Amino acid sequence: MKTEAKKIPVSERNWFLAVAAMVGGYINAYTFTVYNGFMTNGMTSNMTKFGLAIARADVGALLGPVSCILAAIAGSVLSECMRTFVSGKSDWRILALLVEAILFLFAALLPGVVSEFVLLRVLCLLVGYHLSLFRQSRYGAFNTTICTGNLRTLGQLLFAAVYRHGSKEIKAFLGFSALVFSFSLGCLFSGLLSARFGVPAILFPIIADAAQIAALRSAA
Repeated sequence: MKTEAKKIPVSERNWFLAVAAMVGGYINAYTFTVYNGFMTNGMTSNMTKFGLAIARADVGALLGPVSCILAAIAGSVLSECMRTFVSGKSDWRILALLVEAILFLFAALLPGVVSEFVLLRVLCLLVGYHLSLFRQSRYGAFNTTICTGNLRTLGQLLFAAVYRHGSKEIKAFLGFSALVFSFSLGCLFSGLLSARFGVPAILFPIIADAAQIAALRSAA
């Protein structure tokens, strides 16, 4: 078992991805709590609003969803730039997580400096960025900031566990379940901390970033 665990990259291990999913849930619950129900990872909703605005010829309604969509895309592009252009012996994700921590710091400092509209788009960028950093688990593809695809995979693993009755399938289902609901655990922590601390609560995910950086450095 230990030998098998060593073969799995740190970034694909269950605890590591659970932390990443908790951060994804934390960000969304943070904006929902602090910024009047705004969902930073609600890109399906934004795509829907985009289509409806066009259908209704409501040009004024386009700015909100389109700006969120573009910010999320920019976050993904930034992540790909980190992956492509960061060289050296260390895992590129170490520097990427440092950048993420800086973005969290900016999000805590920006209120009062820029408008809430701009701040929330920065957080949408952060969500797109975070989503693109860690996309693979030992069970297959895994999303750290959105849940629909994960729930589909969970259903497939449940079917395999029930249909085949194999210990491997059951372990896969239980392991992936833990990953999926780590997102909700992050929301729980965020709900408590955001209600208590307000805007500065966005700094807490930096602790998660630091733990992941330490793990990546030790494995390098």
